[in-house]
Amino acid sequence: MMVFWFFAFKGGDYVVIVKKINNNVVLAQDGDRDFIAMGKGIGFGVNPGQALDENVIDKRFYEADKLSAKQMMRILNDATVGEIEAVSEIVALANENIDSNLNEHFFFTLLDHLSVAIERANQGLELTCPIEWEVKKFYPKAYQVAKLGLSIVEVHLKTILPDSEAAFLALHFVNAQLDSGSNQDIVKITGLTKDIINLIEEMYDCRLETESFFFNRFVTHLRYFLLRQIKGEKLDIDSAFLLETLQQKFPREVHCVNLIEAMLSESKGWSISESEKMYIILHLRNLISKIA
Repeated sequence: MMVFWFFAFKGGDYVVIVKKINNNVVLAQDGDRDFIAMGKGIGFGVNPGQALDENVIDKRFYEADKLSAKQMMRILNDATVGEIEAVSEIVALANENIDSNLNEHFFFTLLDHLSVAIERANQGLELTCPIEWEVKKFYPKAYQVAKLGLSIVEVHLKTILPDSEAAFLALHFVNAQLDSGSNQDIVKITGLTKDIINLIEEMYDCRLETESFFFNRFVTHLRYFLLRQIKGEKLDIDSAFLLETLQQKFPREVHCVNLIEAMLSESKGWSISESEKMYIILHLRNLISKIA
């Protein structure tokens, strides 16, 4: 009897199945690189060492600095097929409605979180999010998608998660936008954003319109600025001349940014570079001019 093998060539190597995870997920190897391969029926009737037809692969997840193939496999092994399907749908929804460039590996952190959240719900336990109000205020689009995500979980898994879980899901979306690697960073950024907004509202004696495009754009800039501060990264732009011009033209905004710097210096020991100050002044001026 003659046996024919299919070899999917890629860069001189072929893709080999290392381990079947379930009928739709396998651990594979492309040359010397392990990766998670997903596709409908990709794991049905296959065995380790068998060549894998690349045409049946819908998604590939290669090892990253923050997530190894073993870690990804562990998360997938601990999850049910229904949970994987639900998260796949939620990720697609987030990519479509929040940002098409979300860090692809957040699929696994979201799946890991969701599996634990469902287990808590089945045990009758509810974990409250201490910054739920801030998440709704500063990340409204992510929160709206997260609410839809809870509906997807209910449809796929017949499990009703508490509303507080929407805030946790939204934080995962924001983290995937920033690719910070840690939801703790996002929680820290959210708290600092709240402090900065409170400072601005107090100085200008106003209430900012949190639903406005300009508010969301300002908060987005703060998000990236604060992440750079956390990581110790600096913008390297020659801005001395423009900053001097802004100091003459918008002294009140300059004073506000100096107050922000003083607050961050006192609480975090941070200083703000001239380039960062320039951008914050411009965004702040644009924000304040819309409510004047």
